[in-house]
Formats: sequence, C-alpha cells, structure tokens
Amino acid sequence: MKVGARVTEKVIRATIKKETLEALKRVAAKLGQKLLQRTIIKYAVPLVSIGIGSSWNYFSTKSVSRIARKHFEQRRKELQK
Repeated sequence: MKVGARVTEKVIRATIKKETLEALKRVAAKLGQKLLQRTIIKYAVPLVSIGIGSSWNYFSTKSVSRIARKHFEQRRKELQK
C-alpha cells in the first residue's frame, strides 16, 4: 500500500504541473477554495489506495472461488463413482 501511495504521489506531481495546476486553482478560487498540489495528493492517495485494495480483494476472491468450485466439482465426481 505504501508503494501505491508513493507512485500516486509521483504521478500526480508529474501530471499536475504548471498549466493544469493553474487551471485547477482558478476553478477552486471561483468556489472560494485554496488549492495546492499537496492538497490534491492528500485526497488522491486514499482514493487510489481504495482502488488498489478493492481490485486486490476482487481478484483474490475470484481466484479462491475458482479453486473452491474446482475442488467441489472433483469431490462430487468422486462421490458419484
């Protein structure tokens, strides 16, 4: 999870640079908010971590269910003999 956070931070710093950051700041100023690059990172890292965690859970559960189905199918065939 820490790796995901570090990668996210670096990607945001690389992606949201001068022009993009200035445009976001103008939008935030119209809404009465102050926006900094670290503020974006502060909120983006947990969102990305949630995405990574939920993806991991989905694929690991899918893998376990595939193994379980295979096991129970084999047991059923053995019991039918």
